[in-house]
Amino acid sequence: MNNKKTYRILIIVLMIIGLLCAVWVGTYMYQRFTEKAALEQLQEEVKVETTETPVSAEGEGAGRGSQTAESSTAPSGQEETEIFAEPYVDFTQLQQRNSEIYGWIVIPDTRVDYPIVQREGSDQGYYLDHDIDGNYSVSGSIYTENLNKKDFTDPNTLIYGHNMRNGTMFQDLHKFQDEEFFNLHPEFYIYTPEKKFTYEIFSAYEYDNRHILRSFDFSDREEYARYLESALNPRSVNKMTREGVEVTPDDRIVTLSTCIGKDTSRYLVQGVLIKEETVASSFDRNAFESEDSADREDSAGESPEDLSSEETLN
Repeated sequence: MNNKKTYRILIIVLMIIGLLCAVWVGTYMYQRFTEKAALEQLQEEVKVETTETPVSAEGEGAGRGSQTAESSTAPSGQEETEIFAEPYVDFTQLQQRNSEIYGWIVIPDTRVDYPIVQREGSDQGYYLDHDIDGNYSVSGSIYTENLNKKDFTDPNTLIYGHNMRNGTMFQDLHKFQDEEFFNLHPEFYIYTPEKKFTYEIFSAYEYDNRHILRSFDFSDREEYARYLESALNPRSVNKMTREGVEVTPDDRIVTLSTCIGKDTSRYLVQGVLIKEETVASSFDRNAFESEDSADREDSAGESPEDLSSEETLN
């Protein structure tokens, strides 16, 4: 009799445990689904529609929505152009939502298309488990620490993101472990309200879990040079490097860092800055207005015959 009672109690306990596990798994899956949906909705809400891609100063496409304008400081006898990039996202809207959003990162042919945040104050691990709205989130956010400036002028800017099983955050960095993907995707882009930065990926590899910004003095040119040498030739079996890319202590790099499934290692994707453009919404439009004014003056000085001929050609 006692054995039957014990057996029934055991069955009930196991059923309760099973039910609690099912609820936990269901809640976890629902949270991951809603977090992913919220990120996709954010992307739809803040992305700016762009015009066609004009030709750059070099006569080739200068990337997503680039524009050119002649510089008023061009040396005598030379034509100098400055490239302007169209905005990618509406930072006004983003910063009304969270003033700590200061950038946006895009890696082509991946799901990496997210805002970058940096926490003010001492709690630099805040965005490890909080989304951009300040809600608790296992996925966290894409973020930098305040050891880095927010204008990407540091020798090495570290950007962190989780390796999420649902494919969000920095999970797709692991695509660079594939040689073909690595070879076909040489660049990533970072936008701020004022700038668009283009980085050429030169290395992707497994690294130990040391805190890079606290382990190296990048203001020391010789130490930075030694670090770059190790980044260009990583001591890792799990590595990809791009031949022909030179990186010197005069260069600025960005290091994207994510988990790799073990506490002792991180996976890094590193790029060197190869282009810095002014975002069109933030630059001084006087150059264009002066150009338009000059065009109007030229038109005003033309004869009616000239104008009618010009209209027929258009």
